[in-house]
This record gives sequence, C-alpha cells and structure tokens, in this order.
Amino acid sequence: MSLLARLTRHSTGAMAAAVTIGVVWPAAARTFQPLIQPAVLLLLTGSLMRIDLEALRQALRHPAAALAGLFWVLVAGPALAALAAAAGWLNGGVGEGVLLNALAPPLMAAPALALILGLDFTLAVVVTVVSSLLFPIGLAVTVGLGLGGMAAIPGGVLAILPRVLLMVGLPLALAVVGRTLLGTGGLVRHRQAIDAAQVALLLFLAVALMDGANGVFRAGTGRAMGLLAAAFLFNLLGQIATTLAFRLRWDSRRALTMGLMGGNRNMGLMLGILTGLAGPDFAAYVAFAQIPIYTLPAVSKFLLRHYFPDWGSRI
Repeated sequence: MSLLARLTRHSTGAMAAAVTIGVVWPAAARTFQPLIQPAVLLLLTGSLMRIDLEALRQALRHPAAALAGLFWVLVAGPALAALAAAAGWLNGGVGEGVLLNALAPPLMAAPALALILGLDFTLAVVVTVVSSLLFPIGLAVTVGLGLGGMAAIPGGVLAILPRVLLMVGLPLALAVVGRTLLGTGGLVRHRQAIDAAQVALLLFLAVALMDGANGVFRAGTGRAMGLLAAAFLFNLLGQIATTLAFRLRWDSRRALTMGLMGGNRNMGLMLGILTGLAGPDFAAYVAFAQIPIYTLPAVSKFLLRHYFPDWGSRI
C-alpha cells in the first residue's frame, strides 16, 4: 500500500493523534497558527475540485435535502440558541462560546470529513458553501440584539461579507482553474493525491488550532475541563439531534451527513470575525471545540462499520 493510500486509510486515527500533538507540544501549534487561513482555503479548494458535477446537478434538480439542511443550519439551530441566550441560559464565557457555535456555519472541512466517512459528499459541499455565504445575516442580528453580551460588530453585516466572500469565493475560483487545467482524466488520475492532500491539511489544522489549549490546561484544569465538556456536549448533541431529525424524512447516509454538519461548526471563521468583540474565553473555547471535531470521526468510523456492515466499502 502506498504512503498516500495509508494516510487516507488511517486518517481518523491520525487526526486524533494530531490534536494530542497540538495540546502537548504548544510550540508546534504556535508555529503553524498563522497558516490556518491558507490551509482552510486549500481544504475547501480540494473539496470543490473533488465534487462530482453530475451528482451536483442531481442535488440541484432535487434540492429538498439541501434546502432543509440550510434551514436547519441557518435558522432552526441559531433560533434555539438565541432563545436560550435571551432566557439567560448562555451567559459567561462558555455560554457565549456555545451561542456562537450554534450561529457558525458548518466546518469548511465538513466535505473532506464526509468523504473520509463515506457520507454524502455533494450534500456536504452544497450546504457548507451556501451557509457560509449566508450566515453573517443571522450573526449580525444576534449580535445586534446584544445576546451573549457581545459588542456590536463595527460596520454591521457589511463589514463581515468581504472576509466571508474571500473564504468561499477564492477556493471556488481556484477549483475552477484546477479542474480546467487537469481535465476529467487528470482529476481521476490524481484523485488519490487530492484525497491525501485533504487529509494532510486536516492534520495540519488539528495541530495549529490547538494554539492556546495547553495554556488553559496549565492555568487550571477546572476551567479547561469545563470548556472541553461544553465543546463535546454541543458537538454530540448537534450531531445526534440533527441526524434523528433528518432520519424522519431521508436515508441514513444523508441524515448522518447533516448530523456531521450540525455538530461540527466553523469556529475558526467566527474567531477571525469576532476577535476583540467576543469575551476573553471565546478564543479558548474555539481551541477546545476542535478536539471533538478531530477525535469523534474515529468513533463515527468505528460505529458505521459496526452497525452498517456494507459501509466498509465506502471508507
């Protein structure tokens, strides 16, 4: 088995190991931290290059699942979190982190994770890209209402849009160029290399996003464990509730894909937008929110193989 194939095959275990490295070796996380944004851009670029255009056309012809996913991510989840914040249930640093987690779009790496787990890659791409473009509206409304105790966003929603358009528009443009240069045959020949590059970028991000986590552990295990528990609780509840809701109407594969996006949100993007506006605990929460993102796929992969024996051919 080639190195590229080994990297892809053992990706979920490698991601969990990378998170551990980022926590116990803070110098590595600190060194990689400035390169997080370029890595996220390249990750989405690779996902867009990997998308099956025919599957995308089918998804657009029958958009019910994607529209329901967008409603869940952009409206239902944020509305429930906003109601909880208005009731005073999400105050303090951890509460603020949970509120912003609910407002964030799915992780930019969600399509790559869906590919690794054998889920609906096309649905993951559509919901991730569209919701990333639209989520600033809900964020601006929530912050404008003063929920979670955050300061107003200077310039309002228009101040956020250029950054969001860059994070989505640039990968889209790069993917179009890459697909044009490689052609259909080239994409097929280099498919394994693209997949391995996606996994490598995920490992890099898993280390880099742990910047600051080690310091929180050193400052006091009580605060660290509180942040970690909140991050795992939100992720697990988001995945389980979303999967169960979508399983009422759609097959297991699409329901699990939406569950993946329901629990794994793009907190890195929120951190970039809200630096200086959210409280001091928010950056720490963002770091701890990455731990379930990069460790739970190993558990998901095991469960899928155990309860769905035919799933092994997909992952």
